[in-house]
Amino acid sequence: MRLKAKSLGMRVQDYYTDRVSDIEKLYSGRRMVLDFPSELIDKLYSTVGVLDSENTALPDLFPNEYLILKNQQKSVLVYFNPQTNMIHRVEKKNAYGIKPRNAE
Repeated sequence: MRLKAKSLGMRVQDYYTDRVSDIEKLYSGRRMVLDFPSELIDKLYSTVGVLDSENTALPDLFPNEYLILKNQQKSVLVYFNPQTNMIHRVEKKNAYGIKPRNAE
């Protein structure tokens, strides 16, 4: 657009509001939650693999946000589904016959 305006003899300026001032402040789409209750992690590893987000006391969940829930011995990767207001465990699946680490 700038080149077109310059070819028509118009004065132009750079547009600076589309630049990121600090990349460290950008939201990554995931976060780690430490000291998560062990019984809730066990519940996520049950056959259901789903928790109601209101019972977990997790603050300010974003739509489709991924969370790593950890305590001293266990951890689980989950995501928040905003339509159902539930937290779902992420299933590890094989890709092209390659098994994920710690797969049974």
